[in-house]
Amino acid sequence: MTDEKEETKSQETYAHPPSKLVPVLIGGVVIGFIGATPFLDILNCFCCAGIILGGYLAVVFYKDKLTPDMPPLTSSDGVILGVLAGLAGSVFEVFLQWVYYAVFDDTVFESLMNLLKGFDSDMTADFNEFITMINAFYFSPFYYVILVNINIIFGLIGGLIGSAVYRPKRGHLIQL
Repeated sequence: MTDEKEETKSQETYAHPPSKLVPVLIGGVVIGFIGATPFLDILNCFCCAGIILGGYLAVVFYKDKLTPDMPPLTSSDGVILGVLAGLAGSVFEVFLQWVYYAVFDDTVFESLMNLLKGFDSDMTADFNEFITMINAFYFSPFYYVILVNINIIFGLIGGLIGSAVYRPKRGHLIQL
């Protein structure tokens, strides 16, 4: 009897799953915005929570598009959505960082330098050296490789968490 149920279940036809593009882009925008925005990027200091949130949101928005006649959400869907959201987030984050750098670079650093001049001239020189070092790091290929890898790994984790939360529940309990 159970073989017949499994056979009919495997023969069920499902409608095509929805596109993953919009959920991935939404998750990527969240990852990029949190990662590139000053002071908001501190959220990523807590186990890359902003990146995990973006991968999770990609799954949430994908799950909202699923109907009962479509295949159920699987862990592989979560992995794909999380990884793609991490990649999209990397691109958006780099773009947003360049925009922030172009718009705010001179005014922010000049106001900080004027503030530091009132304290100590050695502090001003150290701060200027620190800013030069940070700019060199942000525009190096090494930074982009690290950024993409971190966003992919933690986006994947967020996608797995989302797929575990929204996966259809089984109808029976495992008895020991």
